[in-house]
Amino acid sequence: MLYNEDQKLILDAAQGMLSSVAPVSAFRDLRSQHTTAYSDDVWQAIAEMGWTAILVPEQYDGLSLSAIEAGIVAQEMGKHLTVSPFISSSVLATVALRESNNEALKSRLLPSMASGEIKVAFACDGGPRHNGKLSGIHCTVEGSHVSASIANVTDAQTANHVIVYLSVNGEPTLVCIDSNANGITSEELPMIDASAASKLTLTNIEIVDDAILAKGDEAKAIVETAVAYGRAILAAELLGSAEQAMHMTVEYLKERKQFGVLIGSFQALQHRAAMLYSEIELARSIVLNALNALANGQDNAAALAVAAKSKANDAAILAGQEGVQLHGGIGMTDEHDIGLYLKRIRTSSLKLGDSYQLKSLYATMAGF
Repeated sequence: MLYNEDQKLILDAAQGMLSSVAPVSAFRDLRSQHTTAYSDDVWQAIAEMGWTAILVPEQYDGLSLSAIEAGIVAQEMGKHLTVSPFISSSVLATVALRESNNEALKSRLLPSMASGEIKVAFACDGGPRHNGKLSGIHCTVEGSHVSASIANVTDAQTANHVIVYLSVNGEPTLVCIDSNANGITSEELPMIDASAASKLTLTNIEIVDDAILAKGDEAKAIVETAVAYGRAILAAELLGSAEQAMHMTVEYLKERKQFGVLIGSFQALQHRAAMLYSEIELARSIVLNALNALANGQDNAAALAVAAKSKANDAAILAGQEGVQLHGGIGMTDEHDIGLYLKRIRTSSLKLGDSYQLKSLYATMAGF
């Protein structure tokens, strides 16, 4: 798949903006402040570029673009290790809202999400890791009030609202909860890549009809669609991180001398670099295929998103590991950026499914 002219313009703009506003050095500065919050300035720049509005329909002040454009942006964010709630709010939560039939809630939230004024987190699992079942988070119910513990919600610490996928008396129910509501508490959980998630505790939260996006099969279908978008676009981000890790490693092989010669002249290292390049190109192919399938509403889009995330996980982990090993001793230090990429890759590879889980899920979807 080749990008059209408009998509090339988005790519050029993303490369330019992130290189100037959110380089890896800016990420290091943020990390040195011992905070896991993203930069407000970077988020404002992202919003001004219109990226927060990519998947929002035009009628809600959005751009009505596709997963391809969102993937282009995510890929560049992966290259620059950009910390932002883009995937949680502008992808997962946005898709969940736009797919629902709650027009009042959509009209109230989507325009503000498109402008970047508010952020919305998305919780579809109650445990510390994604379980892939998408059956709803267990909760206790008393009348119209629910209580639940949600172990790992990405970007919840700065979200204005949280979309939560609950199992209410066995019925899948997708609800939107105000982060400042009485009975909701948040415990921040720092990640190894200096991003953050939170443990959310819902205590006797009242679920009013106006806050319900969907119930039953409709709720499950919405969550499956949102997660498919999340997997494919997160795969694009992983691809960007893998590309940059490989680029840094190859450049190092061209510069570092050992025994009086460039280590890039050693055939064994050339073979490893060639293998890494091949794996990344294979990942690129299926990631673009998945994004294109989502953009065109293909029936197999969800399965392709599963395959794309699995392959991107594997290729990115290989890029991070090879990068650290081929950089040698300096690759093990915090002073070199390659270790930062490995940490980001390791964290992102677990979100919305690790490789083993996704391969099993793909086999099931394929009828095996």
